[in-house]
Amino acid sequence: MINKKDLKNKKNSIKYIYKITKSMEMISIFKYRFFSEKIIHSNIYINNILKLIQNINFDYHIFFNKYENIKNILYIVISTNQGLCSNININLYKKIILDIKKKRNGKKIYFLLLGNKSLLLLNILKKNNINYYLFENNIFFYDIKNYWKSNITNKIINFYKKNIDTIVFIANNIFAENKYFVNIDYLLPIKSYKKSINKVNYLYEDDKNIIYKNLLFTYINNRINNSILNNIISEYFTRILVMKNASLNSDNLFKKLDLVYNKIRQFNITKEITELVSNFNIV
Repeated sequence: MINKKDLKNKKNSIKYIYKITKSMEMISIFKYRFFSEKIIHSNIYINNILKLIQNINFDYHIFFNKYENIKNILYIVISTNQGLCSNININLYKKIILDIKKKRNGKKIYFLLLGNKSLLLLNILKKNNINYYLFENNIFFYDIKNYWKSNITNKIINFYKKNIDTIVFIANNIFAENKYFVNIDYLLPIKSYKKSINKVNYLYEDDKNIIYKNLLFTYINNRINNSILNNIISEYFTRILVMKNASLNSDNLFKKLDLVYNKIRQFNITKEITELVSNFNIV
């Protein structure tokens, strides 16, 4: 027979688990809403910066040119810092592996990894026998928060200037229409250069190349920021679902154990009454 004391301990443990998962669900909902508001403003800002870049009559074209003989591919991979968010990272890594196999063809593959969980990607690359290089002499950014404290955007720009036969991609999760999906998008060269846009002859208060350099830095920096925000939103959305399911499962398990516990308690009461009545009859 099941020990009544052990059953009570299990009930208490599951009750604590329910409280923890419910609290994590509520925290994730709050943070999901917070970052969802930020991404709206980020999208508007990036579109305006891009339009401004396209309207300038600049002489510095390498960030818009598309080269036929591509020798290098740089992936900026944005993963999560924490777990408990389903298989969001694994799906991202699988998509990257497929993308590399399609585009590799003797090209050098570079990685800039953002997020603690991106370490898993290195193991997957080794299992698939894919040779890779870590960006900028093995500089490795583990924590997403380090991005805002670093000058990584300048390093990406300088790397691209020295290696113009390079394509730079951003790989991250994007949340839209109540679901997330993996997105691998161009960062450099800037693909949305439209010839149909009417150029404007601006009057520059500073050197035009300096202004364009600052705009380019702002655009690339905010594109990466935007991708980080999208990935964070996807992370919190999946964590909401995971914690909600965990709360429901723990609640259902608690109810089942509570039912078993009550049956055992009732059985023991009935047994005691039966023994008392039996002893009374004997007397």
